[in-house]
Amino acid sequence: MKRYLFVAMILMAAAFAGGCNSWGKAVPQGKIRNQVVEADVRKNLLNDRITGFEVSVYENGTAYLKGHVKNRSDRDKAREDALKVYGVKRVVNDITIDS
Repeated sequence: MKRYLFVAMILMAAAFAGGCNSWGKAVPQGKIRNQVVEADVRKNLLNDRITGFEVSVYENGTAYLKGHVKNRSDRDKAREDALKVYGVKRVVNDITIDS
């Protein structure tokens, strides 16, 4: 009995681990993928009420942020929001702080 329980637990663990590899993400490729990633970055920024700049994403997973914000905290938060998005590997933060 213990042997069957052990085998069942091993099989369940293997099935669960195999299902978690992609976390259910179907990743589009090319320009469409970039547009999806850009939209997700913009959504995160709007949720934090950070506006006033452009977002661009390129094939290598680099997000470019350019524009103006009110303070350093918003600038740092914009970078963090971009890095949260699945597909963003690097952020180039060209956001300036208004004096």
